[in-house]
Amino acid sequence: MSYKEKDIAYETPNFRALNKGTKGFGVYKTGITHSTRYGIIGHTGEDGLARAIAQCDYQQAKENKNV
Repeated sequence: MSYKEKDIAYETPNFRALNKGTKGFGVYKTGITHSTRYGIIGHTGEDGLARAIAQCDYQQAKENKNV
């Protein structure tokens, strides 16, 4: 399945939360040629989005510490 830019629900400099509809949200690390999946949030709606945002922020904070 191909996703569009409108499916991005949240984004940090290196991570994004992708709305996968009834499947919840996916958390991905962005790359030059492709993105790597970091996790699947199996919840939909506001609860799922909140969890996906928290995961993106957590992964971004970890990445910033390694700089």
